[in-house]
Amino acid sequence: MSSMERRIIAGIIGLVVLVAVVFGVRHMLAENERLKADLAIEKQQSENNGEASRQVDRYHNTTTIIREKQEAATDAVQALPGAQTPVDPDRRAGLCEQLSRMRNGAAVCLDPDPAIVP
Repeated sequence: MSSMERRIIAGIIGLVVLVAVVFGVRHMLAENERLKADLAIEKQQSENNGEASRQVDRYHNTTTIIREKQEAATDAVQALPGAQTPVDPDRRAGLCEQLSRMRNGAAVCLDPDPAIVP
């Protein structure tokens, strides 16, 4: 094998290696961009999950506070003098009618189940 043939073979091998390196680098760059896009999606999902968790906590805290205030108000009203005395039916009907008007016609004074009334 002559030196010219060796140079040609070395040149061909070098060219093949160069093409492989170029395509390898391009493939790595494309993979890098895909991974960056996946990371951005995962970060956004993580932020969304965090916000959803905060909203659930806020809802739970709000409903707990409302329930505690309602229970305290109920206890306070039931402890008032005369709380055990029934309300006059005509007075109750008038109060219910006015409350219904304040709530745009919503039913506000439904008669309770006699089985649960003390």
